[in-house]
Amino acid sequence: LDTGKAKRVIPSSENVWEYFADRTAPVRIGIGSNNGDWWLLYRPDGEARFRTVHRHKANQANPGAIGSFVPVVGSDLGYAIAGNAEGRLSLYRYDFSNGASLRVEKGVLTYFNPAKGIVKPLFQAEKQLLNNDGLPQRPWYKHTIYAPGFYTGYGVKTLPGIRESIEQGDWEEANKQIKIATQRLNNLADYLGASSTK
Repeated sequence: LDTGKAKRVIPSSENVWEYFADRTAPVRIGIGSNNGDWWLLYRPDGEARFRTVHRHKANQANPGAIGSFVPVVGSDLGYAIAGNAEGRLSLYRYDFSNGASLRVEKGVLTYFNPAKGIVKPLFQAEKQLLNNDGLPQRPWYKHTIYAPGFYTGYGVKTLPGIRESIEQGDWEEANKQIKIATQRLNNLADYLGASSTK
């Protein structure tokens, strides 16, 4: 952008959301995305045109999406962090100075998180916060941490069983809800502790 504090040094490109430059070098690397697809742009110097050196198409067979791209200051190396639908992360290294590597489909895999099926355990973790008896006066709302307010309409209330009991001056119910919420949080802590050792 061309503002009072920043001068436009390269023309904008459609769907390119980040450009990177070394302190003393021209802008050489860009990353763009659109509808789950992402791509890396590179130019060796300030006179050259940007060209796409890697493109990732989003589809069912390959659901990964880049989370971030980090250039190595003073070099033509960059690191892309990619994730997939199950929450696994991979780290790829790109060496733009090597002509051969510009033709490969991906960067060099330098790290892969072997955690499997992270989405299901996270969903199960959320279930630890549910109370089968529901909230006071609303047995259909099971969540002990947040729910629509009973007295205030549908704005979200945190710790609704506790808060609403206190707001109504029902100290007996408030004590009961504190015990229930404490038990749910302890269940969550136990679940997360057990999951982290698997």
